[in-house]
Amino acid sequence: MERAFCLVVPDELPGSAQIDAGVSTIATGIVYHSGIPAQRERIRPMLAARAGDEGMAAHPFHLWDIGVTDPYLHGNTVRGHLPAVTAAPGLMPTEKHTLGVLCMLLDETETAVSLLGEVVNPQWEDAADFHAGTTAADLALANLDGGRWADARLGVERLADRFLAGQHNLGTVRALAVLATLCALTGDTAAAQRHAAAVLAVTEPACALATTVRARRAAAFAATALGDHAAAHHHLRALFDGSGAPAHYHLSCYAVADHAAAAVLTGHAPQARTALEQVTAEVGDGASPRLRQILLRAAALLAEPAGAGAYFREALEDPAGQRWPFERGQVWLEYGEWLRRQRQIAGARAALTRAREIFEGLGAAPWGARAEAELRAAGVAVESPRHSALRSLTPQRQRIVRLAAQGLTNREIGERLFLSPRTVGTHLYQAFPALGVTSRGQLRDVVEREPGD
Repeated sequence: MERAFCLVVPDELPGSAQIDAGVSTIATGIVYHSGIPAQRERIRPMLAARAGDEGMAAHPFHLWDIGVTDPYLHGNTVRGHLPAVTAAPGLMPTEKHTLGVLCMLLDETETAVSLLGEVVNPQWEDAADFHAGTTAADLALANLDGGRWADARLGVERLADRFLAGQHNLGTVRALAVLATLCALTGDTAAAQRHAAAVLAVTEPACALATTVRARRAAAFAATALGDHAAAHHHLRALFDGSGAPAHYHLSCYAVADHAAAAVLTGHAPQARTALEQVTAEVGDGASPRLRQILLRAAALLAEPAGAGAYFREALEDPAGQRWPFERGQVWLEYGEWLRRQRQIAGARAALTRAREIFEGLGAAPWGARAEAELRAAGVAVESPRHSALRSLTPQRQRIVRLAAQGLTNREIGERLFLSPRTVGTHLYQAFPALGVTSRGQLRDVVEREPGD
């Protein structure tokens, strides 16, 4: 990352010089992915004039440059311009990709999914090839944030396979980080740990800090799912420097509440309070509704017991937080746990029930199990939901299975879903064990047994 930056912004270029828009977009992308402070400080003076440019909204790449370099200082300004610029006719695919990623980083998640989905579609055979797979990986990240986990998995499976086969580039490594996170959140902890370690082995030597942060968070989620809070704290503590400041100026801030949770459970609460103070100072007035919810959750976890409830309630008051369901579910869960410890049983039952519903809907089995255990401790008789093998498949595989159950051939299915017959056959081959069948003829029974079919 350092060599790439030097090629784009050579040392002999004066620090106050204006930089061409096409070059600056590459430079600021490197700054974000590397997270290296010296690179960020070098590029800031070159972009200073753009933050006050009244014509900034006419230039998607200008919005990108200031938004990605200073997402908290300029984030609200950029968000104000995004509705007009993203709706402008005639945007090129590269502009849609750039704006889509910018929307994702600024927590305009639904807009990000819409823009990126116009550029790539996981059902397309070449989805993993556009921009070397980075667009598909970015779409998966946006779907992950927005709670569309099956779509996120569908978008990265092929790219992750390429990484594991030795094809290492920015698209494949980010895809594997997404897959590691999905595996951790859904309870496949061994795969999550394996994938996260593979990502870290590539990104740490390359100084690709943004993806390193994502991989460390995936490893921490896996450790949390296993109840290994010391390991979770180890990974999350690495996202902050010795003074508690965020290691990556943007992404580390989103881990501050998970860091707090692990720190409290391992006796490192003072350390986590310092990190929260540093993150709060870094963010200033530039927090999105999503990040405000995260900061309030962290404050609740680190507060004295009697004062935690006010932070939890404030986090839950903003309906915008529902747009990031897993993080909202974490707040409901920990609020319910706090209420039960305060012997407010009726409130605890309501909060824990809400958390369980969210986690079940997402497929976050370890967190759903934790909510169930808390509900039982609160005196609620809990029945585990009936497992549906068909609905556990990705949306694409469900569609393939349903079409195959109707008697369509692989070629006919492929024509409908824009897939090759070989790809259809691969999906069916991988679906059979999950469905407990050994032949195509058994698929009709599987579909007919499904509730509502």
